[in-house]
Amino acid sequence: AAMLANDPHLRLASPSVWYMARLRTPELDVAGATIPGMPFVVIGRNADIAWGFTASGVDVQDLVLESIDPKASDHYLTAEGSEPFDITDERIGIRFGEPEHLRVRTSRNGPILSDIGAAPDHGEGHAVALRWTALEEDDRTIEAGFDLARARNPDELRHALADFHAPPMNVVFADRAGHIGLVLAGRVPIRSSTDGSLPADGRTADPLWTGFIPSPDLPHTLDPPAGRLINANNPVIGPEYPYHLAVDWDPDLRARRLEQLLAVADPDTDTLAAAQNDAHSTLADDFLPLLLNAPGPPPRLVPLIERLRRWNRRMDRDAVEPLIFASWYRALVKAVLTDELGSDFARFEGIRARAMHRIVTGSQGWCDDVSTNDAIETCEDRAIHALGQAAGWLGDRFGADVHDWRWEMAQPVVMKHMPFDEIPLIRRLFSIETVKNGDSSSPDVAIHSRTNPFEITAAASMRMLVDWANPSQMLLANATGQSGHPLSVHHRDMTPAWRDGHLSVLRMTAGPSPEGASRRLEISPKTKGMRVSR
Repeated sequence: AAMLANDPHLRLASPSVWYMARLRTPELDVAGATIPGMPFVVIGRNADIAWGFTASGVDVQDLVLESIDPKASDHYLTAEGSEPFDITDERIGIRFGEPEHLRVRTSRNGPILSDIGAAPDHGEGHAVALRWTALEEDDRTIEAGFDLARARNPDELRHALADFHAPPMNVVFADRAGHIGLVLAGRVPIRSSTDGSLPADGRTADPLWTGFIPSPDLPHTLDPPAGRLINANNPVIGPEYPYHLAVDWDPDLRARRLEQLLAVADPDTDTLAAAQNDAHSTLADDFLPLLLNAPGPPPRLVPLIERLRRWNRRMDRDAVEPLIFASWYRALVKAVLTDELGSDFARFEGIRARAMHRIVTGSQGWCDDVSTNDAIETCEDRAIHALGQAAGWLGDRFGADVHDWRWEMAQPVVMKHMPFDEIPLIRRLFSIETVKNGDSSSPDVAIHSRTNPFEITAAASMRMLVDWANPSQMLLANATGQSGHPLSVHHRDMTPAWRDGHLSVLRMTAGPSPEGASRRLEISPKTKGMRVSR
């Protein structure tokens, strides 16, 4: 039987963006993760097919440099002459105060984001417009959500996704008949003369976009020979694909690890659940050899190196080695790049692992410290230097005894409530703090803040697992709880299970209320109200 696992990585927040639900009518039975305010299940299943979403990384936004007409500030210059901005006045009500008025200008390319004054090769007086597929007036993404819930097979699912316009997503699916597949859903522009990596010139005669890639030509796969499909934000196309999708892609770090985990003879739900919660760091696989093979480390660093040599490369929250490795890698990036970039380093501190790997395994030029004139440093030299810097930082922050260090001490998970997280007196009531395993390269991902080292701001926001060998249920996890009320017992009661990798059962059986339910919420259009029964 076909199986599907999905765990979209989003910024963590309290309350969660997701609300788990089953919607049942005489014509429909669909369940999964909903977003409050959207009248359909976003990620889930019906009686015949299950689907999940992963960010595709496809570029569907362009910035356009508009030249302000020096003779009329409410006009901009085009190849055909001066054109007026479409100007609207947005009124923002302020409680206990006067309303604010926001003047919004829109060019033929989209809304103006900002004035920028002078621009290279363009002179004075410019503004930046945003062209984005989500701003097209004929967007039908909402209709696609309704149609997706009624799909019964891969063909009907693809037909429904033809109306899914923005944002572009990789949609994975598995159905009761045993089919599995992937579809890139979304409008993707066909650009006339640019790849989208730099702002376009609004004065040119050529149209920025000449149309959209036809839906049948978007990447799609059905029943691959390997019997499995893996997507972790990595590209779904090869060099032979005829259309341009993006310039920059996520590295394949997590996809490589998932391929290792799922390349087994008879995977089952335990296999998929273990893969979702795998904390193995592919980043460590790629970078640790640089440090472990470096000659002549000072004696004070040898114990740390030997710890890393024996390490299983799992980013477990209660282990010492993940903290040492993560601190070393952060120091390595700084050691290699700071001497060349100087004060601009902060803009590049989050350099992609793929680019960093090319630097330390390719030309040694970046590793040489340009501030020293009497030596040429190698990447191995910089690796040892970075470990010394990391050891000093760790000792200052967590104490001199390495046995007291733990990964969880440095990487708290903070699910912030907006705006009450900014109020110290009530922060703990509304925001949720916990700990977890993982790093940015592990399947159980942990994405860190750029301003607070190792604080986790994004991760698997929910998890879903569907096994069509057992169609009477699906398995789910939510990072918080079902309730957005901070005093509810269900405000954060799912967090421990999410942290530890456990899944809850959502039953798809008939009956007025699922077995084991503690409460039942009835919403009745006849009485125009609702009641909660225990």
